[in-house]
Amino acid sequence: MSSRNAYLSAAERAEAPRLHRVLSKVARGMPPGDAMQELRQAGWQPDYVEVRSRAGLAPRKAGDKDLVVLGAARLGATRLIDNLEF
Repeated sequence: MSSRNAYLSAAERAEAPRLHRVLSKVARGMPPGDAMQELRQAGWQPDYVEVRSRAGLAPRKAGDKDLVVLGAARLGATRLIDNLEF
């Protein structure tokens, strides 16, 4: 568990796993813009959700296979970040 989770209320701690679930949806094909909208609708303030190449985090190109989805969003006063390689 991240040290940032100590700043979350009990309700926010229960909501925090949503960021990882949303990133998982992006890894399975959800557009990043839709992921940001889902976070907003749940009360988050997303900074970004992006798919990048694992090699140097360069913007994704057609045919890239080793990818990572990155996300950062505020939940209450706490900024949470996560990533998922796929």
